[in-house]
Amino acid sequence: MTSLFLTDFTSAALTGDVVVVALDFLLKSGLLVVLACYLQLSASPFIRSTQTRVLWILTIVMLALLPLSSALLGRLLDSSQLAPMLSLLTVVVPSALDSGPVNAESGSFHILLWAVFICYALGVAFHGIRLSRSIVKMRHIRREADYAVPHAAAMLLERLRRRSGIRRRILLGLSDMAASPVTMGTFTPIIILPSRGYYGDQALLENVLTHELGHIRRYDHVSFIACYILAASCWANPFIWFALRRLSLEAEFACDDDVLSQGDRNLEFASQLVGIARSSLETAPDPTLTLAGSSLHGRGQLSRRVNHILHENYRSASGRCHATRLPVAALILAFVVISGGRLLVAGDADSYLSEDLRLVYAELPEYPEAAWRSRSTGAMQFSFRVDATGKIDPTSIHVIHSSANQILYDASLAALDSFQYSPRKLKGRSVPTSGVSYTFEYDIRI
Repeated sequence: MTSLFLTDFTSAALTGDVVVVALDFLLKSGLLVVLACYLQLSASPFIRSTQTRVLWILTIVMLALLPLSSALLGRLLDSSQLAPMLSLLTVVVPSALDSGPVNAESGSFHILLWAVFICYALGVAFHGIRLSRSIVKMRHIRREADYAVPHAAAMLLERLRRRSGIRRRILLGLSDMAASPVTMGTFTPIIILPSRGYYGDQALLENVLTHELGHIRRYDHVSFIACYILAASCWANPFIWFALRRLSLEAEFACDDDVLSQGDRNLEFASQLVGIARSSLETAPDPTLTLAGSSLHGRGQLSRRVNHILHENYRSASGRCHATRLPVAALILAFVVISGGRLLVAGDADSYLSEDLRLVYAELPEYPEAAWRSRSTGAMQFSFRVDATGKIDPTSIHVIHSSANQILYDASLAALDSFQYSPRKLKGRSVPTSGVSYTFEYDIRI
């Protein structure tokens, strides 16, 4: 299915419409992201971060599927002549600039198709290597971590695990390679702390473990890797990376809410978070660990998390929460609509659907006296171009078929000079029309 989109994209490049196709795709992606932001904002403050996390996961999946859904539905629309009717903006290309249909068997097509595929594969490989390095680094930390946990810390972890409803076995360890607390693993999750100082502060340890257990309960480690793979498959789309950052931030918000739900800990937890960030900066955090799921060092994410923590008491004061069904349904409906239509298309001025051309005045040719005497009969079919005023361009007239003599030909040209059309209109503007035909029939019996 990816090859289908690349083939359509390459075909557009050969016909000069590559800019239109790319802009249409970006407009659709931007519309989905803007809609997701609007749905989240319109439901605030009565929507939880766990719900907005689901909303952004769905947005990432839709952005990844958008090229394929647009390519498949676009082919159906092209065959049904409905594409211009479902478009929001239309770029009208003069017929003189049309390079004709694409020859899929030509050498230039195959060269460009391979060039597009290689560029796409290089981008996917780059992000695949980044993700692989992050996973390898996390496994190295997992092997080298110290799992000698004090009894009090182990009992606290067990109590919090049961309170969170997690049945999986969870390990707790220490590692100097981790700049801040981080969680890894799926079937046997591991929480890695950066230093033993956490064991001596009961309040800090409880808040950190509660936060990390939130990641484990919602399988954030798996969902982030899956969404990163989807983003890598559409690496050229900037909106999917924006959605991925929002997903990472909302996942952190959801875990912070788990901590705040245990009591009035806003100021305490905010100061603890700032302290963790300050100590992590002294150890020069590895960027591969940030990719693995830690958002503490992201651009502006620390300040957003602190602001979220300090104002969480206002957000949860009403105790009400909107369901995610309505925002999710609205997002799915928008995805189907924009996949089936086109926000931006390129149309040929001579083939674009518009108001029909109509003949409003015509003088029939007079039967020439010489043709009458020779009892000449026959038919003549002409092709010509009607200009924007509705008159026939005399330089464009040529004979398609003729079974009459020269005398009848001259009479037909004289009649064509009197023809007046109601010109074809495109978006309220009169435009010329090429390829118009008309047939004169001469029969002496009439």
